[in-house]
Amino acid sequence: MAVQGEKPNRTKDERNFFRVDDEIYLEFRVLTEPVHDKQKPPAARKDTPAHDMLADLSAVNSQIHPLLETIKHTDTSIARCLEALSKKIDLVAKAVSRSGDPFRPTKPNRKVNLSAGGVAFNVATQLLPGTPLEVRMAVVSTNLVITCYGEVAYCERDGKDLDQPYRVGIKFPALSVADRQALFAHVLGRHTEKIRGTKMSGEDKNALPAAAKK
Repeated sequence: MAVQGEKPNRTKDERNFFRVDDEIYLEFRVLTEPVHDKQKPPAARKDTPAHDMLADLSAVNSQIHPLLETIKHTDTSIARCLEALSKKIDLVAKAVSRSGDPFRPTKPNRKVNLSAGGVAFNVATQLLPGTPLEVRMAVVSTNLVITCYGEVAYCERDGKDLDQPYRVGIKFPALSVADRQALFAHVLGRHTEKIRGTKMSGEDKNALPAAAKK
């Protein structure tokens, strides 16, 4: 996992993940029972029908995006169809997210450092490394909803936030290929947006008259 405060024992593949600071809806719970299948959310947690639908729509879109990137260079007509289908799925997901789902993935509640391999954020109480967790995330801007198994990679006192003085890094050791691709696409998109924003700010500043720069 590539998160802030990276430790020297992280694997090379984990370090190579793009990571970005973002605001998302995130909730988690500590698992007290053994997890036999880490690729499935624990059976004890029953998602609402609306959340199930959001997760299904998100999974479909995560399958479309890599196909779109491949096909658009060879067949523009099919690529346009896939792009239109993806936009339609996004519209349906937005409608579902406003339907009164108790999960309420409509407003971010945490500032995080996110990658396709894991997530880091501040918490009020310390968690021991290796603690198994169920993590539920909703990336509001892209209607991406993921419920997955997570493990605490580290948890250290941060000190910057008095209410949440511990910085926890959670890795996703068994994230599905579709969810990992969707997360990577989101993180890469956010990373690209920030680079463009930085370049535009620099260009605007350079365009100012010399007197205005002083």
